[in-house]
Amino acid sequence: LTAETKPKETFLSPSHSALTDGKLPAGDLALTWENETLYIYDGSQIVETPATEEILKQLSEREFIAHDGKNLIRELEHRGYGNKCRFDTMLALYVLNPSRASKSPQEIMERELGVSVSAEDVPALLPRLKDKLTAELKENGAEFLYYEIELPLCTVLARMEDLGFRADKDFFDR
Repeated sequence: LTAETKPKETFLSPSHSALTDGKLPAGDLALTWENETLYIYDGSQIVETPATEEILKQLSEREFIAHDGKNLIRELEHRGYGNKCRFDTMLALYVLNPSRASKSPQEIMERELGVSVSAEDVPALLPRLKDKLTAELKENGAEFLYYEIELPLCTVLARMEDLGFRADKDFFDR
């Protein structure tokens, strides 16, 4: 069966809740960040929370996987927090195929995992996508490129986007 004819998997959406106690859930975290809102999957449920100062501080102290984590990394770095993003699925997809057009997270889940999913449910599939991409990085000999160059570079680029960089205006005016 080709990807186009392969039957789609039925995805059972995990329960959703709002963060009520101001503390991130225990366990491994997989997340997306959209419009100042974090959607965090902890292995059993998706918690939705505004990206408040306290939540971002807690997040900076925890390892997490993300999809398109650079904007979140930029926000953490801007506030003076470090980040412990240990895997970014969008970045891994780029390393594996830089010419592939970037799609929405939902389209990526459908293409890569054969699962139709809502935007709010994407974090629940990130661990599975991470496992698939980790295997592909290894199979393609791209682990060093991803873990030693691209993932650390993501933090550098996030800082540059936040702080900018100096340019010699006179040089460019010539």
